[in-house]
Amino acid sequence: VAVIWMFHGTGGEADWFDSVEGNEWVGKALARGFGFISTESINRVAEQWDNGSLQTGTNVDLARLYDLRAHLVGSTGMGYGTPLFSVGFSNGGSFASTFAEALYDWGWVIKGTIIHNSLMPLGTIGMDGAMVPTMWVLSENDEAIDNSMTIEQYDDHVALGRDVELLT
Repeated sequence: VAVIWMFHGTGGEADWFDSVEGNEWVGKALARGFGFISTESINRVAEQWDNGSLQTGTNVDLARLYDLRAHLVGSTGMGYGTPLFSVGFSNGGSFASTFAEALYDWGWVIKGTIIHNSLMPLGTIGMDGAMVPTMWVLSENDEAIDNSMTIEQYDDHVALGRDVELLT
């Protein structure tokens, strides 16, 4: 059906979803035919994703994921036309949007991104904002993100006529 790329928050690892809620969410996605990819950021000191560039030449995380996709296309049933989604939490939420916009720029089949308790890095993506359908999910337990900023970013994208949604 499609492949969901999942991105951990600061301090996270590839198995961040190994919780009651995470296992339920992943189980439901797999039962509906979705593929699931969870990997770790290159920076294992800060344990954060690189949200500073949309270019593989300057963003080591994007470069590795670009190569990972090519490997998966060559070694699994995933094809170059397989629809992709990106989902992330906190720093991974910002990276989910960075990844989605890079995929859009590369011409990949990106269908949407979900940003949990985070903001889109507009310095990287640009003030024109999301070209990919985007859903923001407000923070409940992450005090690092001010929900009013998320709502403002969502409202800005609505004003631009983008395909966006906000879950509160």
